[in-house]
Amino acid sequence: MSIDLSRASDEDYRTTRNATAEVAAVPDAVPDVYDDADHGGLAAAKAPLSPIPFPPILLRRSGVYRVDRPIVLPPVPVPIPTPQIPPFPPITPLGASAPDQAGSSTNGQEPHAGTAEDAVAPLVPVPSITPLFGSEELRVDIDGVKPTMTISGTITRLFGGRLTWIARVKKDPATGTWSGPISYRDGNASLRPHTTVTVKLTGGPFLPSNRKATATFSGGTASPVTHTFSFQKAAFRDVAFEYDRVSDATAVTSHNPATHPNRSPSAPGSTLTLETAYSRLGFQVTKTGGDSVIPNPPGSAWSDQEMHDAMQAHWSRWADAPQWAIWVLFARLHDQGTSLGGIMFDDIGAAQRQGTAIFSDSFISQAPNGEVHPGPWVERMKFWTAMHEIGHAFNLAHSWQKSLGTGWVSLTDEPAALSFMNYPYNYPGGLDAFFAAFDYGFSPDELLFLRHAPERFVKMGAAPWFDNHGFEQEAYEQLRAAVTGPLELELRVHREPRFEFLEPVVLELRLKNVSSTPAVVDDNALQGDGLAIVVAKDGGEAKRWLPFARYCTAPAPRVLQPGDAMYASVFVSAGSGGWLVSEPGSYTVYAATEAQSGATAALSRPLGIVVDRPSGTEAERLADDMFTKEVAHVLAFGGSRVLTSANDTLREVAERLPESAAAVHATAALGAPKATDGKVLALGDAGTEVVEVVPADPHEATQLLSASLGDFDRAADSLGHIAVTKQTERLAAAMEDMGDTTARTDLLNASADVLARRGVLPGVVEELRSR
Repeated sequence: MSIDLSRASDEDYRTTRNATAEVAAVPDAVPDVYDDADHGGLAAAKAPLSPIPFPPILLRRSGVYRVDRPIVLPPVPVPIPTPQIPPFPPITPLGASAPDQAGSSTNGQEPHAGTAEDAVAPLVPVPSITPLFGSEELRVDIDGVKPTMTISGTITRLFGGRLTWIARVKKDPATGTWSGPISYRDGNASLRPHTTVTVKLTGGPFLPSNRKATATFSGGTASPVTHTFSFQKAAFRDVAFEYDRVSDATAVTSHNPATHPNRSPSAPGSTLTLETAYSRLGFQVTKTGGDSVIPNPPGSAWSDQEMHDAMQAHWSRWADAPQWAIWVLFARLHDQGTSLGGIMFDDIGAAQRQGTAIFSDSFISQAPNGEVHPGPWVERMKFWTAMHEIGHAFNLAHSWQKSLGTGWVSLTDEPAALSFMNYPYNYPGGLDAFFAAFDYGFSPDELLFLRHAPERFVKMGAAPWFDNHGFEQEAYEQLRAAVTGPLELELRVHREPRFEFLEPVVLELRLKNVSSTPAVVDDNALQGDGLAIVVAKDGGEAKRWLPFARYCTAPAPRVLQPGDAMYASVFVSAGSGGWLVSEPGSYTVYAATEAQSGATAALSRPLGIVVDRPSGTEAERLADDMFTKEVAHVLAFGGSRVLTSANDTLREVAERLPESAAAVHATAALGAPKATDGKVLALGDAGTEVVEVVPADPHEATQLLSASLGDFDRAADSLGHIAVTKQTERLAAAMEDMGDTTARTDLLNASADVLARRGVLPGVVEELRSR
């Protein structure tokens, strides 16, 4: 007997897993020598110093410095009975001038001379206190591994807001100070209105508590101010990793670059783990959990639905709130096949970018023919994939797609970046050329983002994927007019583009070769990172639709002959950024795709859609329950075996609004998981994780899917031709499992007849009929 995991009942289990935490800290010493004269960006690494008998003074001064903002109280009379005690000088508030050596303060006040009355009871100011009314942090990034020559800061005030500022700095050899212009601000700019920062770093190598950063802010209309910050830690961010492995998969969490002869001279020469690979770049990583091995039926592939269910039900750190934590699951294969090497989970609402999965039997385990060192080659690819997907969880885009999102600063695409975020096989010269120069890190722009961007942009569960992406309709129209080529992208519905209130909006994409010669495209052009969709509500903000999962796929060239096309179905009502189409009104949807990495292939004409007002009070009453992240999750992935609350809502929609289009989607999402066996992660009797297979229920699947497809034309209108065909195949399989072959044949023939009447391609119709 197994117990299904629930977030309300497994606190003991989660606490036990967290108790096994291991910490990979950022080293406090500089592992390599860096040239202070190189201030243009990344400093060049030189050969490590040879060991010497006396510890070298290679103090790593990069890290986080902090000063608390005190509340300075006025002096309070405190009687002191001993008249021989000399009076205390007044305490200088932070930022004010200090008394000079003669005892007079620089603000023009005379020093306290003392009288007979003072000798009895001098006035002694009570020292200032530092409650949680504000704090200030300084992030210094001028040495260590891959310094970006940047100093940034975050100011927090309980009653004044928050500000993050960034300055690229250079060192003055004469004074030893680091200074530069403040070029970026996010938040309340009045908290630091100055234009320049100059920082002096002091303190010895042996007592971190003695290290100080004295920062002077000047320029602009404000008077200069100087604050002293105390060293807190070498890590720019703290994050927790947790790994689990399915029993039929292999997990690669470490790799020694020296095991393969094709390596860069600047690559690390010792074993890197996922934790140490990030810790050497400035992250303190806590590894939680015990690397559990989860029994799994052999040969079983994982769907997106099962992956998301597993993350929410199983991960010991799961919370619907921002947190510096990532879950990594090593599974054998995704149900898309061997072309998918890894995936970054993306959820809706607060909990985004928190889970990743690596598929050990995918293309990353297939060394090329003739590879002399296949073992190290495969290990290297699996390690790269894990680092790549975890990078996505930090909100890093692909190297060649920076201009598509993360608009916190102006970033340019880097198709030739030697970074974990680039595809080795897309690098100029190919995979071998990439690893011959790769030093197992990120690009300077990526490190700038990881270490210095406002926390909400980077932290898991905070800002959505590709946060701050902007969309300009006029620019889109100009670009579409300028794009020429063999491919035409169409965004369409097979009906009037008018939707009922509560009806999920499903659109179809068609990418067609309209030229007279064959065209080579990526087979993932309509579902991978090369696809961009924007939804703009009339009078409202334009928002980018972002899928619930990000895929890392191998190149899949496909030849489209003249007149040929490829198709995809897209649920655009909601994505990882929330619900985009929910309120009544008019919307415009735009789509663009890259047929090949780095080259825009086609942009669609805008598609206008309308969402009607509620038809009655029942639909209005159900709206609050319908437009939730859990329901969006279930609709996007075609069902769930663990999100019972969302399933209850969909069941209520089907019961209370049986004639609605929303009921078509509800019964389809409820019935699909019942049609096949499915996996969920659970706790066994011994308290260990197991993969529990939930058996199919053909009888219930037949009831629900029959309700969804009862009016086939209505179902095809709402689900779309692609999705309705898949649901028909599911229903036919459930009927076959029940032994009802006559009903199955009638269903397939009747459905094929309707699709043929609606103009679906003859090949699709005949394939359905032949089943």
